[in-house]
Amino acid sequence: MSAGKRNQSIDILRASEADHESGEGSATWSTLATVWAELIADRSIEGSVDGTTADGQRVKFNFPNNAPANTVNNDDRITWNSRTLRVVGVELAATESMGMTITAEIIKPGEA
Repeated sequence: MSAGKRNQSIDILRASEADHESGEGSATWSTLATVWAELIADRSIEGSVDGTTADGQRVKFNFPNNAPANTVNNDDRITWNSRTLRVVGVELAATESMGMTITAEIIKPGEA
């Protein structure tokens, strides 16, 4: 993968549990890492794949496999283009230089 194709800034978010006086817990999302990634279209994407108009339900990103981004898992989320996405798949490439790929679903307003 060419570094020139990594033209999408994404934030990888990780939840931490916060306990309240009421005894209920809630997740607080914090930025684990900000990385430059390459947007890769998934078959379910509708519309353009130029990084600005991907309106489908799933997208894929490829980015460098280095810490702390290399700890991303299916419990994490990402933000991209003012959208929040749920990580649904993580694939490590055969070599570290090839990076890693995550698949994420766009979270629609009102979804948790």
